[in-house]
Amino acid sequence: QMQSDTFDWDGAVLSINGDVFSGWIHGLKETNDGDGLIKDVRHWARQIVAAIEALLEVFPTIAVYCTVGNHGRLSVKWDSKRAVSENIEYLLGLTLQDWFEQHPRVNVVVAESVDLLFPIYDVRILQTHGNTGGGQGGSGLAGFWPRLARMRLSKQSLYRSQGGFDIVVCGHFHKYSPAVVGRSGVLVNGAGKGFDDYARDWGFDAEEAIQAMMQFTPERGVTAHYPIFVADRKTEGW
Repeated sequence: QMQSDTFDWDGAVLSINGDVFSGWIHGLKETNDGDGLIKDVRHWARQIVAAIEALLEVFPTIAVYCTVGNHGRLSVKWDSKRAVSENIEYLLGLTLQDWFEQHPRVNVVVAESVDLLFPIYDVRILQTHGNTGGGQGGSGLAGFWPRLARMRLSKQSLYRSQGGFDIVVCGHFHKYSPAVVGRSGVLVNGAGKGFDDYARDWGFDAEEAIQAMMQFTPERGVTAHYPIFVADRKTEGW
């Protein structure tokens, strides 16, 4: 264990769960900033490596779990057979895996499926982006919660033979929504990119750029969750 202020940390888990890039979908290819997806992978791999190295100053070990989202796909429509192999975020994960291959304190796992199961203490986590398993829909007064409920049920049935899971960690909806405590629930991450033109045109809520964070203890599972506001208008000059 490593002590930081009043906590003794056993380690950290970093979930890279899709939509790292805006990608080519929704007609965004011509409007995105940057020099294209290939150079974007190189740029963001370096940023994530720097973030992991910073975390290593506090945590003794770091487990990195990588799954793909729908924005990173290289096809016009979602291709279930090649959802991972033809997704630029799969390359991002492999790049991070190669980078830390010999590092004794960092373990990078890159999923070969859209889902990934892993434990934190005795809590079983399902990491999935959120665009599969829930059918269509997600609008209306209830928002995306009916779709999340369907997704949880279908994924639980799918992985029952492997012991199922306790907590779902997803993204996709660009809306930070924690509904998890102890050893059960769903955590919907926010969008690191923040608000954009697509969200504006479709009337989505203007949410700040947010990264979700949870604290686990071996005795009680999730004991705290809170957003990290990643944008700094003063420093970034906007």
